[in-house]
Amino acid sequence: MPSPSSPSRRFIAGPLIERQLRRLTQHKYNACGSSLLEIVMQPLWRRLLCLVPMRAAPNALTLTGLAFNASSAGLMLWLCPDARQNPPAWLCLYAAAALFSYQTLDALDGKQARRTGTASPLGELFDHGCDAANTLLLCLCVCIAAGFGEEPHLLLFMIGAAQTVFYAAHWLGYNSGRLQFGLVDVTEAQAAAMAVFLATAFAGVGVWDLQPAAGLPWLRVRHCLPISTVLASAPLVCRLTVSVATPGGLSVAGSGRLGPGLAWLALSLLSAAAAGAAVSTGALHRHPCLLAFALGAPAVKTCQRLIIAQMTRSSIRTLDLCLVWPALLAVGIGVGHWWLGLTEGQVGWGVSVAAAADCAVYSGRVCRQIAAYLGVQVLRIS
Repeated sequence: MPSPSSPSRRFIAGPLIERQLRRLTQHKYNACGSSLLEIVMQPLWRRLLCLVPMRAAPNALTLTGLAFNASSAGLMLWLCPDARQNPPAWLCLYAAAALFSYQTLDALDGKQARRTGTASPLGELFDHGCDAANTLLLCLCVCIAAGFGEEPHLLLFMIGAAQTVFYAAHWLGYNSGRLQFGLVDVTEAQAAAMAVFLATAFAGVGVWDLQPAAGLPWLRVRHCLPISTVLASAPLVCRLTVSVATPGGLSVAGSGRLGPGLAWLALSLLSAAAAGAAVSTGALHRHPCLLAFALGAPAVKTCQRLIIAQMTRSSIRTLDLCLVWPALLAVGIGVGHWWLGLTEGQVGWGVSVAAAADCAVYSGRVCRQIAAYLGVQVLRIS
């Protein structure tokens, strides 16, 4: 990567201002802690790194892994659009293999960057940005494999909780300047998702309807997933609460620590309004996965905006274009059927496409802008 004074440094217009780009060049990756499974998996990842060609760009590894998961999510949504069907065993096995591929390639990209001497802030941003998108896609796959379409409110909760945990982890990094990994973290969550896929592949989706406790007739095996999500995220929530509540505490931007919370709160309130409209009209029961994606895509962009704010040591704006999409979804579902003559499915598809395009265009513009400023290429080794 060129030095800050390199003549190849070039500013082009985009979402970031030049001050943010200058600060980005000063960013150093800072993380602490290792999860239990990560310690076990590291020897395997080091061995697999030897199989990666030296000419392979680290970001290309990350994007390839995301493409695997996106393909499994697309197939799941195509064959099980309302998460109430029994997904084919081959598809569940493919989803498990795709997730393992993503996990492996995501672990190798940083090692490949150091191995080839191409480590840069763009690589870290690209990695975490893909993680934000993968959180939504993976949660949709898990919810379909576990038959959450029977309880669509829990499907929304699962996706919202997973994205909130992801956001909270980076909010804590925004406050402290360092990402903190716990004993139970991303690697364990991905392993649990693989277990869900394998269970459905060999036992069928009906296994998630079983009652694990005779004295609790309302409890189903699938309920263990949201319960375990809440329990596993409790330590992170406690650390974040202490960080935000510390008197006089400042973020990496030198400002207060509540800024990311306001951005997430604004999105959450609008998403709750859209979810309420979907529940009251029955649209959530008829189109659970479609509406979950429409609400999850704006959250992906908000997570990416926080990651950029952390790496550029700048504040995150509360207002953003992504807030328009849940608002449109709420209005479209509530009155679109008689005001605009649109069906719930048409509203859901329209908002989903618009929100995904907004996120993709934003990500592409940021990557192009940073690559030009650093004098590097996004998917190739210069």
